[in-house]
Amino acid sequence: MFPIITKLALSLALTLAGPELPADFHVDVQNGFDATGDGSSQSPWKTITFAVSQLGGGTNRVLIHPGRYDGSTGETFPIVLRAGMTLESIAGADETIVYGDAANDVFRIEGADADCSVIGLTIENGDSGVVILLERAFAVLKNSTISGNILAGIKSGVGNGSSHTIEIRNNTISFNGTGLLGEGGGINVGIDSSDNLFSSNIGDALSLSGTMVVASTRDSLKDNGGWGLKQKIDPVGV
Repeated sequence: MFPIITKLALSLALTLAGPELPADFHVDVQNGFDATGDGSSQSPWKTITFAVSQLGGGTNRVLIHPGRYDGSTGETFPIVLRAGMTLESIAGADETIVYGDAANDVFRIEGADADCSVIGLTIENGDSGVVILLERAFAVLKNSTISGNILAGIKSGVGNGSSHTIEIRNNTISFNGTGLLGEGGGINVGIDSSDNLFSSNIGDALSLSGTMVVASTRDSLKDNGGWGLKQKIDPVGV
């Protein structure tokens, strides 16, 4: 009788505890140290590059403190997010700038099952600002300013037979070569774009090819040098 009660109590405790919460780690370019920090709020790391290198798979959130993060402060580009990772600013995009080296992408989200999010950053001066190359995965990019990237603000591509969904919400995407560039084949490749401002990009606001499909809701497209939306559709399986 007593073992049964113990098992029931344990089951109830696990149920009440709910799902596992993400582990939070801190990066502070002004007050952090990669060599001696532990990623806590009291002892943050200095660079996003180092933080990403220290965190394996699982649900991890990297909270980025205000400041400018670039090569002179120790960042190495591209910064490749790991599966389950969220990068999120504490003070918002106006106060948190990640400035690339122009030769490489600033952020890359890639691989199978690599569910990742980038929230509240200004992302500038990359070959592309954010490159998303996924298989069977989901990515979120929101509340960010993506500006002054050479090829594209956002670039997405997959191989044939892959599928993924990208949510792009409440961003300002401006002064890039192309606002959003989607390339490649694949099946069930969806881009959910809502409440974004695509403005003053040199080429198209959104340029898609292959089997990529965009659902645009309340997006604003202004003063772009090319098309607002250009889509070349390739039949699936051809």
